[in-house]
Amino acid sequence: MIGADAMERPPYFRYVGAVFRCSVSTIARRKRTLLAAIVCLLPVAVPVAVSFVRAETPTYAGIELFVTLSETLLLAALAPLMALFLATMLLGEEVESQTMPYLLIRPMPRGALVLGKFLAYWCVAALLLLPAVWMTYAACAAAGGMEVSRATLLLTCHYCVVIAMALLGYGGLCMLLGALFRKPVIAGIVLVFGWERLANIVPGYIDFLTIEKYVRALLPLLPTERAKPSFQTALGMYAKEELLIRPVSAAVILIAISALLIGLATLTVRRREYANARVVNGG
Repeated sequence: MIGADAMERPPYFRYVGAVFRCSVSTIARRKRTLLAAIVCLLPVAVPVAVSFVRAETPTYAGIELFVTLSETLLLAALAPLMALFLATMLLGEEVESQTMPYLLIRPMPRGALVLGKFLAYWCVAALLLLPAVWMTYAACAAAGGMEVSRATLLLTCHYCVVIAMALLGYGGLCMLLGALFRKPVIAGIVLVFGWERLANIVPGYIDFLTIEKYVRALLPLLPTERAKPSFQTALGMYAKEELLIRPVSAAVILIAISALLIGLATLTVRRREYANARVVNGG
């Protein structure tokens, strides 16, 4: 009898796959996804605009432009923005539209629901952002004078990996916010663009409590030197001394943080009493 029940019960990852397929279809139909796709194309227009300003753009300027766009715009701005656009509403939209109780009464592990939705977000966000990295590379090569070589191709691949890891970390955080708060986007803006930016410039080691710390540790060595974080105080300009983390350690920590955030989101879904849940169960 036990063997028969086990055979009749669908595997855990079959539930994950079903939620993944449904969530990908749902995310793709959202207007915010189309808006996110348009926003991701903005860095591609920058090298074209720069080419009209400068009559002759040397090769090193093209590399600097690509590095700046990849790190400042694609990684530091658009990757967190994709998480705010998509990940906060994975669970938050179900809560806001009061469809969460209908999902929870189905014979499905809640962990499979959370994991399937998160994987759908990660794939959609990567499909939106990673092609933008290569299109920016092509634009910098065509209009910015950057040399197409093995080194620059490997640099682009490196940025794609770092951006994928950033989407993992910020997505886990934003998904947890969507499970906790009724207005998760506001909380996400405060944490991602407020707390994270502030913690990375103030003195001390408080930046270890941010996702950005570990994402930046994955960045490649550059032909140009990065500026150290600094801020103005009453005693003058203060340059923050950073404690470096090895890329392998940063990647492991970032994956562990993402897993922890997804686990907390699952625990929140299990423990939280959502609106109309009693009515649905009673009916």
